[in-house]
Amino acid sequence: MKALLLMALLAALLPGEAGAQALSDRFFDEYYFPFNPTTATYTGIHKYDGELEDYAKPTIAKQVAALKQFEGAFARLPADADRDLVLANIRASLLELETIRSWNAIPTSIRASLPAAPLR
Repeated sequence: MKALLLMALLAALLPGEAGAQALSDRFFDEYYFPFNPTTATYTGIHKYDGELEDYAKPTIAKQVAALKQFEGAFARLPADADRDLVLANIRASLLELETIRSWNAIPTSIRASLPAAPLR
């Protein structure tokens, strides 16, 4: 276990591919799967089996904040196809959450009674 932790720390400190991989791992572990638990379960990560997406405004605000942090971190990496794919996903998610706001079309009464609505 200590060896895995050390490897993760070293990867985060190394420039280039190892640092990019560590950042990608953090993106999925800290943002993507926690805020998309049905996707996590579908891909085989069973840590989120009992959860559904939460469309409450405070959760959306947390998502936006996390996405903006990751957008800055990925933008600082050297350009390549993988980085560009993740940045495109982040920017599309920010567009959805901040501008399109389809999550806001869910009636307030439903959002209040169902804190995690499976509307995908």
